[in-house]
Amino acid sequence: MKEKILLDLFELEPQLTKKEIEEKTYIKGSTLNNILKTLVETNKLERVGKGRATYYKRVYQESYSYKNITVLKDGLVVGELSFGDGKYYFRYSDAYKGKELIGLKNDKSTHESSELFYIFENLIPESHRREKHIDISKYEDLADSLTTLLHTHGSYEFVYTYELFKYKKRSDKKPNWITLKNKILQNHNYPNLLNYTLDIEDAILEDRSNIDYSSLSGYQNKIDVNIDEKTKTVFIDTKNPHYLLKPFNKNIGHYFGDKKAYYPHVLVNEHLFMSFAKNELGFDVPYSGLIYHNEVFHYIIKRFDRYEEFRYEQYDFGQFLNMPSVNKYKASSDEVFAKADVILQDKSSKMELLRFYFYSYIIQHGDLHVKNLAALNIGRDNYIFAPLYDVISLGVIKGKDIDDLALPIQRVHKNQKSKFTVEDFLHLADILHLNRLEVKKEMRKLLVIFIEKFPLYIEKTKELLSLDELIISKTRAKKTDFITKLKNFYDERMIALKKAGIFEELGIDGEK
Repeated sequence: MKEKILLDLFELEPQLTKKEIEEKTYIKGSTLNNILKTLVETNKLERVGKGRATYYKRVYQESYSYKNITVLKDGLVVGELSFGDGKYYFRYSDAYKGKELIGLKNDKSTHESSELFYIFENLIPESHRREKHIDISKYEDLADSLTTLLHTHGSYEFVYTYELFKYKKRSDKKPNWITLKNKILQNHNYPNLLNYTLDIEDAILEDRSNIDYSSLSGYQNKIDVNIDEKTKTVFIDTKNPHYLLKPFNKNIGHYFGDKKAYYPHVLVNEHLFMSFAKNELGFDVPYSGLIYHNEVFHYIIKRFDRYEEFRYEQYDFGQFLNMPSVNKYKASSDEVFAKADVILQDKSSKMELLRFYFYSYIIQHGDLHVKNLAALNIGRDNYIFAPLYDVISLGVIKGKDIDDLALPIQRVHKNQKSKFTVEDFLHLADILHLNRLEVKKEMRKLLVIFIEKFPLYIEKTKELLSLDELIISKTRAKKTDFITKLKNFYDERMIALKKAGIFEELGIDGEK
């Protein structure tokens, strides 16, 4: 292993002095002398010069050289990813005894692919954020950007093999996530308006920086942050961030496929529907809040896969389905639920997934894709449906003429994304092997709560009017506001759900 670390170092820097090798690898003294002697004798390195002028350079016998990255999970070496010349290779470490990675069978063979293995590719930010992680002046391949993912979701870390001796392993005594759940998720009201100062440059908030300040996957601008409660200050933290800041983005309309429209209150939208799910429907949802800064609202949310220095293993369903991130909208709900039936072992977690799916349908969460659904390992490969994140209503943003869900249910129509019936959700319940009667009771309970309590959240949202009028410009000539959009959305959804027969099938009084 130590010989390989040195050879990997020479892949990046063709010639090095002994002192330079010591500084970069932390391998010193007689150990380093013996390794250098062996590599010279086996014609892998050449010693050049004498005395203080001595340096070593790589001797190539292969037609092409490859870079090597050590893959770690929970601080333990899983294997090595090699890449170069448009090819990717992965081989498990002989010492690794853990569960095999998704899509990579642990059969002692070397896996080869023309694309970066999807379990790793899904960890890398998307679109323009991905470009920021690939500095072409320094890196040559998408795999290189894995080493820049300091705080990607879950417990993976990627280290150039030659730097492995610098890696400092964290404590093995990771507390059980369930015992810490309340501390991690915490409580908050709606709206949770925080009187905090953002100690972050405007260029970073406005996504004008050439650097991406978060490793979490996704399209939207994100910043890894922490909070100084004494000074009430939010600041960038690249070492051990426990919060994520989603700053206001004036170009968010591009993301929702409507370049002409202007939607400045998407972050209020997310805080509202996340808070409703947490406080009224009892879902596991992390602490979140709004910060009014530079005359706009910014959104901050706590990470649920972190506690102190500990990282908890998490996978999104893009990884579980072993598909590239670019195809995150191309799966079907049936595929997701079939995979969830295998991954989620307990009945309550399966029910939470189905309840969330029904909630997403009610609120027209039209941006729900496979990377917005995840499972969290709470210990000994026991996976639960992960706490919610990225929950918004496109129905509020774009009106009634949109898909209710981004992923189709294939019970009747292969590409059906709207006008679902109770039977469609019972079809998904069958895939999860859940009792239909129990599922219908949960659906009824959830919808009744939404009918009765969502108007209260519209009223609560008016508390924000003391800071901002929440105006939305449809065009230069026409304007509306977020409160009006919420009211219209609620009325339209009540009509749509009645027409779809949801009220009747669940035994709900249509006059509510």
